[in-house]
Amino acid sequence: MGANNNGIGVGRAIVLIIVCTVTVFNIAGSIYLYHFLLTPWWIPALIFLPAAVATALPARGLWRWMTGSRNVAVNLVCHIVFAFPLLLCSALTINYATSGKHSTKEAVVVTRVYKETRYKTRRVSRKTYVRGAPYPVYFIEIRFRDGRSRDIEVLKKTYDRISKGDSVVVDVSKGKLGMTVFDGRNLQLPEGVKSRKKETYQERRRRMYREHADRILRRKNRNDNTD
Repeated sequence: MGANNNGIGVGRAIVLIIVCTVTVFNIAGSIYLYHFLLTPWWIPALIFLPAAVATALPARGLWRWMTGSRNVAVNLVCHIVFAFPLLLCSALTINYATSGKHSTKEAVVVTRVYKETRYKTRRVSRKTYVRGAPYPVYFIEIRFRDGRSRDIEVLKKTYDRISKGDSVVVDVSKGKLGMTVFDGRNLQLPEGVKSRKKETYQERRRRMYREHADRILRRKNRNDNTD
């Protein structure tokens, strides 16, 4: 009898670990996919939260076994916490994966150009990892016509060509579930932006030095001509 209880306890613990892992994954996935969503965030939430609640009662027996509790409220809350991110992440994934077939171009304004320093992971032993060498990651922040802002990771060459206030074009489309998303991977820069190169600090210093030297030379030439 004791061995049987131990087996049930181990099985319950394994299932709970899997459930918690799937829940965390779905929450993270939903947050990530919400970044590309232009449909108001509350619309999919308003659809799938009631769906999660509606499936709570049929699944109460499974949660009673997993939690070891006969408290109906506890088991219902556990189910909703698991089912809502699962349904939401699945819907957002399907919608995003089926978007892009009939996309339109939308001009957006660049409101910020910035970079972040991240660090590689370096393995020092079999089970030990430490922070490795730093590397830059480049971003632009864009604002849509309705006022919503989104950040897009871009390549270094794109970062060098864009400044705050520029207008760029992104693809906007709807997925099979009717939610509107944008795609910043095919970022289109106006012709004027493509031909402009953003100066680095060293390049700006060299340009200012050359201009200063040119001014001194012109002043000297004027003085010589006057004499």
